[in-house]
Amino acid sequence: MVNAWYNGLLVTLRRPLGHGVEFVANYTFAKSIDDGAVQGNVGTFSGTDVILNPANIKQENGLSELDQRHRFTGSVVWDPFRNLRSNLGRWLLKGFIFSSIVTETSGQPVQANISGFPSNGVDGGVTGGEINNSAAPAAGRASQIGRNVFTGPALHNVDFRVLREFPIRERIRLQFLGEAFNIFNQTNLNLSGNTATTAYNYVAVGAKGCPASAYAATNSCLIPSPTFMAPSSGTSTNTVYGPRQLQFSAKLVF
Repeated sequence: MVNAWYNGLLVTLRRPLGHGVEFVANYTFAKSIDDGAVQGNVGTFSGTDVILNPANIKQENGLSELDQRHRFTGSVVWDPFRNLRSNLGRWLLKGFIFSSIVTETSGQPVQANISGFPSNGVDGGVTGGEINNSAAPAAGRASQIGRNVFTGPALHNVDFRVLREFPIRERIRLQFLGEAFNIFNQTNLNLSGNTATTAYNYVAVGAKGCPASAYAATNSCLIPSPTFMAPSSGTSTNTVYGPRQLQFSAKLVF
């Protein structure tokens, strides 16, 4: 049984096409919480459900895996040369249309995990992680930390298109398009919904005395992990907003 609550405010601003300009802007301010959707390979959506205390489901109450506090999207279409009167200007410039889509969002929740477990330790407790349903308690959410209390990096993306259209007949047009996706080549990391890299390990089990370099699971001592939420070669990038891509195409419209 999972309980979920979502509250949101959506604001939309739209300008219909006029004087060669059209745009739509959307902003969402929202919050989503639940008591059962745990992230990662031990999560409700992408794995097995892990609960610290089955007798106290309210303890799992926290931000939802898909919570996103702020999200803005805007698109604009600009046809600046549609009313040119000069024959030369019409021949050189008429038919050019520019458009862009901008996406800006806040980060999504990140779960803090434990790497390793104490020698002869038990599942759960202040010195052990949660079991991953298949092996010893060597991973899982740090039990002394609330669920999804950390926030991952924000997302920034700008797409841009240039189109040139040539009329052939009344109902036939030839279009040439140049498109750039993530034109500024922003690096958008995906730190939510995955525990496959050390970027999600908030604490690790250290050796006696807990030296910063010790990660051997031999003693019941927890030390902060310097790799927690740190970008690295193992950190996932956002598969929807990837690195910059350029695309050129032609289209016959009839």
